[in-house]
Amino acid sequence: SIANAIDGETLLINGLEINLFGIDAMERDQICQNGEGVDYPCGRSAVMALQNLIQNHQVVCLPFFAVSQTRVIGACEMVVDEGSLPTKPTDFLDEDYRPNSLSRLMVEQGFALTIGYGRELFGEEQRQAQVLRSGVWAGSFEPPALYRSRHP
Repeated sequence: SIANAIDGETLLINGLEINLFGIDAMERDQICQNGEGVDYPCGRSAVMALQNLIQNHQVVCLPFFAVSQTRVIGACEMVVDEGSLPTKPTDFLDEDYRPNSLSRLMVEQGFALTIGYGRELFGEEQRQAQVLRSGVWAGSFEPPALYRSRHP
């Protein structure tokens, strides 16, 4: 389906909000500091990064569980090549590298942190983002969960 980014970890597809599994992106109104210590809207940067990933691609998702009637947690991938589409539910969480996983790409680009099982699936991508100083790793930031607790 065609998708739109609501925030750095949530897609809107056909009226359903899908939270990307295994990641926690910077909050929409969150401010971070770049490598020179200058404030920038890292939350908006995360939204734009997700939107840029999907803007020219359709998206396929596997919902895992419902949070509400209009919101689910799920794994999503960009449809880049019909031959690389997941063919069964376990493909979405395959230990093999899934280059079009939106969760993986957001972590790899430094716009989201791994959480829960995502640490196992995308931990190496997060370490690489830190080493390469990608996205928020180029400066300083407050982890999104801490930011949410301080800004209810």
